[in-house]
Amino acid sequence: MLILTSFSAPRIWGTERLRDYGATAPKTDSVYSVAGTDQLNVLALDTITGEQSTLKALVQEHPERFGLLADEEYPIIVDMLGADADLSIQVHPTDQFARAQGINYGKSESWVFLTAPISVTVYYGLRHPQQAIGTNEFRTCPLSLVGVQPVTVGDYAFVPSGTVHAIRAGSLVYEIQQSTDITYRLYDYNRPGLDGHPRALDVENAVQTLIPTSRVQVQHWDTTENVTETGYHLNKFIVDSQYNYAAPNGVATSITVVSGAITAGDHTIRQGYSIIALPDEHVSIQGNATIIAATPRAYWREHTEITSI
Repeated sequence: MLILTSFSAPRIWGTERLRDYGATAPKTDSVYSVAGTDQLNVLALDTITGEQSTLKALVQEHPERFGLLADEEYPIIVDMLGADADLSIQVHPTDQFARAQGINYGKSESWVFLTAPISVTVYYGLRHPQQAIGTNEFRTCPLSLVGVQPVTVGDYAFVPSGTVHAIRAGSLVYEIQQSTDITYRLYDYNRPGLDGHPRALDVENAVQTLIPTSRVQVQHWDTTENVTETGYHLNKFIVDSQYNYAAPNGVATSITVVSGAITAGDHTIRQGYSIIALPDEHVSIQGNATIIAATPRAYWREHTEITSI
């Protein structure tokens, strides 16, 4: 088992509400609890070996312990995301578009809503896909062309790569994404960044990777739910006193506390923090909490042209 140390990322649309999930910076937009890339990398304590390093370094040193092959990175990123303002209208790259640029896979993501947006909606795709693309309005101020989807507390939303989308003000979500942390901003309300300068847009790449008919897919989750997407399997469950978790075989599972707190071994894990259970590992969990376990799916290995990730 690995105990992970979260870190905060401040942005202009962030919120002080993430202090309750371990945020240490003002206007935090994300508290990253699982990440092992060059850009985003959490500290990790290996409770079996006693080694403390970054998640990326531990995976590189012994990928087989994580169910990974040599040169593969841990393939998901998990964070608690909070927004006091609407996020930019944006698109993430598809697998095909990413590979054309030398990146091994694109970026799909999911949200579980702990607090609903003030508008009770998210931006979820294009209203009239065939009419929007190529218009000057789409490239300069596309808000009237983007549709909205109602969401509420407890909803699960899947955002396929290539979808025009945005989380809106007031939201607080558990977010999981593939480890390709690339966002192409299509529109950002002409607002400045934390440095006072206008935030950069990437309209051309957004348009090139956009799938016009793709939309955010929303369903309501009950107390205990699970879902399988191309890049990961998610299992939401309640810990009431004690729970014995058996990690599946395959790639190591990330376990995130989204409300309450647990004890795993000698370690207390508060809400907003995560641990990693290695393949086939049994973890004894005590406490009262809502937990989401995320097991990556190594779908990229189906593509024989890919030699590493």
